[in-house]
Amino acid sequence: MTGKDEFVYEPVTIPNGNHKPSLCTKSKDLQVLAFLLTRQDLYAWAVRNKYLVNDDEDTRSINAHHAIDARVPGPQREEVLGVTVGPRKGFLFIVGSNASETDLERSQDRERIKEFQKVLGVEVEPLWYLPPFD
Repeated sequence: MTGKDEFVYEPVTIPNGNHKPSLCTKSKDLQVLAFLLTRQDLYAWAVRNKYLVNDDEDTRSINAHHAIDARVPGPQREEVLGVTVGPRKGFLFIVGSNASETDLERSQDRERIKEFQKVLGVEVEPLWYLPPFD
């Protein structure tokens, strides 16, 4: 396949609602409940939170990701998942996943979701993201 014949696969997004995925047994079956923040969202967060005010936009955006990770409820994720959904390319701040029963329970914890919203400065609900991830 070449050029316009090629398919572009995007992650599937599912509203949280009553969605409760099965436990993941293979990496291709991983689903994460997360908030997607673009580089512009990260910069806006840095501005709102007066984070690294003397640095340039790129530095503030890149480092905002680490600052947010340190402030959202744990556990801290070792792997950063990037994702592209339509024109939006960014990073996922993961509330929970189907990787374990414990992580699946985290995805249903309303207080946890509210804490993420507070740290991120958003009111939107997280979405379930299915591969592929960047």
